[in-house]
Amino acid sequence: FKLFNEWCRQIGIIMPKARFPVNFEETGPGIGADEDIKYREAFLSVPWKCVLSVSKARNHPILRKIIREHPELFDEREELGCDQFALVLFLFYEIGRGKSSFWYAYLLAMPTVTFTCLWTEEEILATQD
Repeated sequence: FKLFNEWCRQIGIIMPKARFPVNFEETGPGIGADEDIKYREAFLSVPWKCVLSVSKARNHPILRKIIREHPELFDEREELGCDQFALVLFLFYEIGRGKSSFWYAYLLAMPTVTFTCLWTEEEILATQD
């Protein structure tokens, strides 16, 4: 996470009373407080250029054409859930760029996940009521 923390420092992410990563036994890595944080006190400041959002993905100079040409995949109506696909496309695009991506250090710091489509039958059954 050294690369990620250096990236944060260089681009202006400020964590005056916090550090990353802290490994929590139950949930894995996260942000930990170095000292008490008062109610409504800012403990993290992220410049807008560092915020990933659906609107940024939709307006990406290369990806916006793909998104506009496939409304069946990238419908903007939130109730359909398709708006998030634009963000997924953005992440895949940036992962593919590797070290040349502005987001490279961030992407390396993302946790490894197992998608539900790869779960075993036993894992799926464990989620049932």
